Amino acid sequence: MRDIVFRGKRIDNREWIYGFYYKTKGKHIILGDREPDSNGQKEKEINPETVGQFTGMYDKNGVKIFEGDIIQRDYKVAGKTLYEKRVIEYKSAYFAGFQFIKGKPNNMGCEVIGNIHDNPELLEAK
Repeated sequence: MRDIVFRGKRIDNREWIYGFYYKTKGKHIILGDREPDSNGQKEKEINPETVGQFTGMYDKNGVKIFEGDIIQRDYKVAGKTLYEKRVIEYKSAYFAGFQFIKGKPNNMGCEVIGNIHDNPELLEAK
């Protein structure tokens, strides 16, 4: 069974928080899976545009892949190394991207190189 984990950027300090996501009274909240802060709270309001769910898949280094991550695959064609980048997004009950083996590092050599919120420049054409 895969972990159901969400991430989102906190409103107060723009840091990532991971845990259970819910919406209440117009606020988007993640109940963190770490220790409470100095006020004893684990719940943090987040920017809803940054919410992404763990896909249940891992990159070649064992890093969890979330919606909004940018992944890259290197491959050789005619002796040249080419790089292909994709954004992981949820579409009709599947995650668009490369082929993955659930719960294990994938067999396509993909690597998480950033995400659309922190590293949008990675998607710019050269």
